[in-house]
Order: sequence, then C-alpha cells, then structure tokens
Amino acid sequence: MLGNGFAWGQASHLLAWIYHVCNSKKLQPLRVYCTKHHSTKTGADVAHAASITCSNGVTMALSGTSLLPGNAHSEPPVGKQIDIKIYGTKGAIHYGGDDRDPTSGRLELRVGGGSHNEGEVQVHCEDLGFAFEELDNEGTGPSSLQSFISACVGETDYYIGADALVGLKSIQTLDAMYRSNSSGNAEDVAH
Repeated sequence: MLGNGFAWGQASHLLAWIYHVCNSKKLQPLRVYCTKHHSTKTGADVAHAASITCSNGVTMALSGTSLLPGNAHSEPPVGKQIDIKIYGTKGAIHYGGDDRDPTSGRLELRVGGGSHNEGEVQVHCEDLGFAFEELDNEGTGPSSLQSFISACVGETDYYIGADALVGLKSIQTLDAMYRSNSSGNAEDVAH
C-alpha cells in the first residue's frame, strides 16, 4: 500500500460503483497508467489521475483528489463531489453530485436513436436524487451494514452492492495504480 491515501480511501468506492454498474463479470481491468501527488506532511497520496485499459475495448479515465476545500463534518457539511460519466455505443450514463446533499445531483441515462447515437436522444431519469454513500449513522446503521448482517445470519433477501468480484477488481485496479505511480510506467493488472 505505497502511500496509503486518497486512492485506497475514496477511489475504491468509485471503482466498485463502476464495476458494479458495468457488469463486473464482463469488464476486466488489464493495464493501468497512474500518476499521483503526495502530501509533504504524511506521504499519503492526495490526488491521482489514471488511465485504465480494460477488456472488450473499454478505457477508463479516473481522477480524484482530497484537496477539495470543505469539511464533511462541519456545519453545514461540505461533501465529496462525485462525477461519473460512462459512454458506450448505445448511450451514456451520468451520475454525480455532492454526497452530503441528495438534492445536488441525479442519475441520467441517455440513449441514442440508432447506431453510434445517431438520431433523437432520449433522456431517462427518475427523480431519485443523488445517493452515493449512506452517511447517516443514526439508528441501527447504514443499509450496507444491515445487508452484511443479514448475509452473516443466513438470510437471503438483501441487496448485494459490491460482491467479492467487484471488490477484487477494485483492489486489483488500485494495486496497479500504486505500482504504476511508483515505477513511472503502465503496469499490468495482477490476476
């Protein structure tokens, strides 16, 4: 865990969301080039930019920073800014907002009228708001914890947001990001 900072702490959430939404059984990370900026005080990475080559001709551009002014625990809270855009031959998914403010963003699916998005564009979006991380610690804890407990006690009715394969691919990608920053070269993802 060279540096052990922002990428492990926050990019892991973005990668898990992407691998979950983009069918982790079909999308395999293969090669990563990454550069990072590190804190002079702690040595932890505080910003990164990565290019991730995946199977099926998919390329991801991933960047993040902990240098956004604000404090998630201040009053009023200033949350993380999330902006995910996934483009494909049949359309695009946009998802973004401030993770402390559910009214700050939304999920949007844009579908083209034909091949290579020719023709009329249809926008599909239910007004779900923006919910990236469940941050409410009141009551019995977040729904992700409740799902984990349900699985542990043998229940079968719960939501699996990040299964073992999603977690594995996220960690494999992060590992390659750190190795790439250290070597200065693109690195193969260890499988």
